[in-house]
Amino acid sequence: MTVQEIGLLFTIAVLSVLLRRVYSRLVAQKMLCDQFSLERQHLREHLTEIVMHVERFNGGVHYRIHECRETTEAVLKRAPHVFREETGLVHWLSAADQFLTELDRIVLIDGPLASDIAKRSELPTERHPATIYDRIKYGPALVAGDR
Repeated sequence: MTVQEIGLLFTIAVLSVLLRRVYSRLVAQKMLCDQFSLERQHLREHLTEIVMHVERFNGGVHYRIHECRETTEAVLKRAPHVFREETGLVHWLSAADQFLTELDRIVLIDGPLASDIAKRSELPTERHPATIYDRIKYGPALVAGDR
């Protein structure tokens, strides 16, 4: 055996070890990706179950969003002093509205209702403007509601 042959065999051995390491890392990454994919699918199934459960009760998410906003409008019209006295109330109503709107958005994008063409074409913010909360928090809505 010549020096060149020995060098070539050594190079092949080193490359073989390196390729095995790369291959084992790729296999580990693939297994991790498969595990994440399985967990994501499991979470998506749970979200679908929750949404379908909520949708069965008295109109579902859309109805709850409208109820939040209608309640806010009614309190603002009939008793605006409640928002001044209970400053956390508008924040609670706004947070509930944001949560439900986000849930609605997720359902439309990823969930079981995503194939519904009528719902898919509408955006929750266009369908349900939430400006009432900003008017109460930052604008003259309380002054206008007192009149």
